[in-house]
Amino acid sequence: AFLLSPNGDEVDYTNIDKLMYDFAIGIDYDRVYETDENMYMSGDKYTIAAYLNDVTDSTGSSGAGDENLTWVTEARQLIEQGYTLVMPESRSFYSYDEVAENNSALTANPIIYASPTARAENYGGVDKVGNFTDGEILYLAAYAEDTARNDAKILVWGNAEFADDEMYEKGYTVTSLSAFISSVAWLHDSSIDLGIAEKSFTLDYMQINSQSTANKILAVIIFIPVVVAGIGVLVWARRKNA
Repeated sequence: AFLLSPNGDEVDYTNIDKLMYDFAIGIDYDRVYETDENMYMSGDKYTIAAYLNDVTDSTGSSGAGDENLTWVTEARQLIEQGYTLVMPESRSFYSYDEVAENNSALTANPIIYASPTARAENYGGVDKVGNFTDGEILYLAAYAEDTARNDAKILVWGNAEFADDEMYEKGYTVTSLSAFISSVAWLHDSSIDLGIAEKSFTLDYMQINSQSTANKILAVIIFIPVVVAGIGVLVWARRKNA
């Protein structure tokens, strides 16, 4: 899982870019903001209301519904109860369609996307040229799975601060946090669990075949240490009184 908050530095995540390319997901070096004042927190156009990709709609309002996206049930229930899915300052992601089209074993789709009124501005990176076109739906979180590579999975999130103490205490991001936790659970493959057996206890024992042997053992264990300790006390007493 990659939590990639916007970074204003002139640097590209080259290795992460290469890894994500194989899953048909690209990183935008930008940050997303809202143009509709009803879709962002008061005074902060970068903390925006967003949408959870719909598993029941084959097209979805994002144009990318996914019938396989079934693990975010709890987040969906929170939305149905009236909670808003809020994403703080986030970067966006895009799809490498040519990679997805040439790999029938690969599934790649957004988990969270912004509204049609959201826009992206260049922010950080070396190129300074974003992949955003006006009117495009911006993906704020996405996942991919490749069944041809031992069910390899990847999860990308455009912001990491949604899970920090400040956001948690304010309760702004309870829905996005729920979606993230469910997504991480999806990443976990129970079929490769480490099999750690329960602890077992064994007691050492000594088999004694005769009374004489038992007496010798008792002498070694009890009598001899007592004699040695007694001699030590006598030597100490003589030196003290010398």
